[in-house]
Amino acid sequence: MILVDVYSVSNICWYVQPSEKLTILQMEKDLRSHADSLGTQKQKRLQQLKQRLQVDEQLSASLGLTAFHLPPSCVVPTEQQLSDLDGHIRELETEKVVHQRWITAVNSDYFIFLYV
Repeated sequence: MILVDVYSVSNICWYVQPSEKLTILQMEKDLRSHADSLGTQKQKRLQQLKQRLQVDEQLSASLGLTAFHLPPSCVVPTEQQLSDLDGHIRELETEKVVHQRWITAVNSDYFIFLYV
């Protein structure tokens, strides 16, 4: 368990004040453990981003709409950016359902007009 004080600086950098009770080896072990955890989190977010962007591109292409845009500076998406992408995908799915219902209604009206 890491016994340190952590301060967020603009959500970009982390300043860690180590506990005086830890040896240098223990601090290195804790730091490596934390780095491994961050690496795992990065890979998980990148995989989620890849899957969600594929869904977004398919929906956007089928509806003829613009796909979700992430800023070019975004190497690893934040949880908020992933949440925003999820919201965009839900909106596209709703729009697709609306389009499908509208097309079905127009087609049924067209066939009724043909046979009347």
